[in-house]
Amino acid sequence: MGYFAEQAGVVPHFIPQMSREISLNDVTTIWKLYRLFVREKAGVDSHTTAKAGTVGRVAGFFYRWFTPGLLVGRPRRCKFVHTPPRSHLS
Repeated sequence: MGYFAEQAGVVPHFIPQMSREISLNDVTTIWKLYRLFVREKAGVDSHTTAKAGTVGRVAGFFYRWFTPGLLVGRPRRCKFVHTPPRSHLS
């Protein structure tokens, strides 16, 4: 979907450790996503596949709750959007 994002003026971020299989690389992927969310001040976490959804939600959970605002009960705002691939909608 990188080509689609680029046509819409969105710069995609590729994380080479992300793969279809469940592996220890997923921990690295979650960490890199978390750092990306913090750097970009993410407001939306959007994903398409089940694996990306799981990894993205875990990173988003950390992003939302691991903040100084947690001390006063104010997590970061972040919305989660999961859109299944069209082949799964038929």
